[in-house]
Amino acid sequence: MDNYEIIKLHQGRGSMEKKIGELKHQINLNHLPMGQFNSNCLYFTVGLLAYNLLQPLKLAGKLVSHARYMILQIAAPIKNIELFREAYYRLNLAALPLRL
Repeated sequence: MDNYEIIKLHQGRGSMEKKIGELKHQINLNHLPMGQFNSNCLYFTVGLLAYNLLQPLKLAGKLVSHARYMILQIAAPIKNIELFREAYYRLNLAALPLRL
């Protein structure tokens, strides 16, 4: 590997360690509370979902009212905005579960 690839590898590892630290200390996923694998899997999945839902709230932005529309202006890379938009449309267009 050349120097650039080594730096990119270590930057990726550092950012993952930061995310693991946030999960352990902010979402309290430093230990799993139950003895069953499936229960712990569900607990960890809900924790990851909460973490992912909180990430867009960390973005710097402002809410603007224009021509009867509310617009959220976010200062973030376009990749993050596209992911946020895709998640928003998936949630809005998701089929509602049938109640029997």
